[in-house]
Amino acid sequence: MRLSRLGLRVAVVSVVLGVGAGESVAVANDEPTTRIAFLGGLGVNTGALGDLYHFGHVQGGEAGYQRGVIGMDWSMLFGTFYSSSDKVVEKELLLQQMALAVKLRLPIRIGSLSMSAFARGGVNMVRTSTPIPPDGKRSYYGPTAGGGLEVILFDLVTLELDGRYGLFGDGPTGYATLLSVGFVGF
Repeated sequence: MRLSRLGLRVAVVSVVLGVGAGESVAVANDEPTTRIAFLGGLGVNTGALGDLYHFGHVQGGEAGYQRGVIGMDWSMLFGTFYSSSDKVVEKELLLQQMALAVKLRLPIRIGSLSMSAFARGGVNMVRTSTPIPPDGKRSYYGPTAGGGLEVILFDLVTLELDGRYGLFGDGPTGYATLLSVGFVGF
């Protein structure tokens, strides 16, 4: 029950900050302040979970608010990971992840192309379709981190190549490489 309340609070705060930020206001370096994106990519579980379900795919959505160098991102990902062991009964592991992260963005200008390198760190909540190692639970939360490159086209569309790793600590670990396509200035 504690995870459900925390998840609801994170979702409400994220929506208010990320999507409901109001009118589009450009920051001093002409970077947009809000974005909403669709993302998808490949995921790899590591450790004890990776021994059972190694590769899979993830897809979902993301909203963010960025004011200059520092911002905030909220993402919701759904994944399917396939059995890599004969020891498991379920051949697919379904995974839901919700993350709230602080995003640091460094603008890069190449001619008229607007690019940014970014790093993010925050908290990730994971829920699975079946109990998983290391603790045999279905719900976990803990720190996550990542980074990547973002390109803004026509001051309207963002393309992002993103790498993420988490959960740090005692929970299940893995990484994902994601490509996102989004819109800015909401």
